[in-house]
Amino acid sequence: MNHPKEHKSYVDPLVDEVRDVRKALSETFDNDIKKLCDYLRRIEEQHQDRIIKPVQDLPGSD
Repeated sequence: MNHPKEHKSYVDPLVDEVRDVRKALSETFDNDIKKLCDYLRRIEEQHQDRIIKPVQDLPGSD
């Protein structure tokens, strides 16, 4: 398969914004996924009323 030698990259401001937020969030937790997950678990505990749990399969629904 032939690929053009020059590739024009498309800039998407929304994607750039998401990447910037992700980078800032990572840096907040020293790029440590465990620290980030611990923080998110604490937030979940504080807001149990906002967490939606999956519906269990109903009997006879198979």
